Amino acid sequence: GSKGYRAALGRYEDATKYDPNSAEAFFKVGEVEEKLNNKDSAKIAFARVIKLAPDSKFAKEAKKKLASLT
Repeated sequence: GSKGYRAALGRYEDATKYDPNSAEAFFKVGEVEEKLNNKDSAKIAFARVIKLAPDSKFAKEAKKKLASLT
């Protein structure tokens, strides 16, 4: 349920604080925000992924997610 997502979100947000250049951590934040229906927060996280690692597999997925969130 959403409680599990919130717990996961907290862990992933911590990961982004410890490693603010981790595209993977921001991607995970975006995924959880999306599941919680926080579309704006998800878009911000996915945009950050693309900015941090534009050629990564995470960026490719983030672009797809952004397109579906618009």
